Amino acid sequence: GYDPKGGIPYDPVAAKKTIREMFSMQKVKLKVMVPCFDSAREDNIKAAQWLQKTLKEKIGVELELNLETD
Repeated sequence: GYDPKGGIPYDPVAAKKTIREMFSMQKVKLKVMVPCFDSAREDNIKAAQWLQKTLKEKIGVELELNLETD
């Protein structure tokens, strides 16, 4: 069932601090492969772009999206 106390709390400030400590750098860039070889291609790209935008805005992580076609 649903447990409102379960899981990780939403805290973008703490997330940004933790990520910067883990990677020991001010700017975090990650490469992400986006599967684009089936009928869900457009949905996968939209989801990846949303994630890219949200992570940059909320916690300062930059994603480099690479479209995987094979």
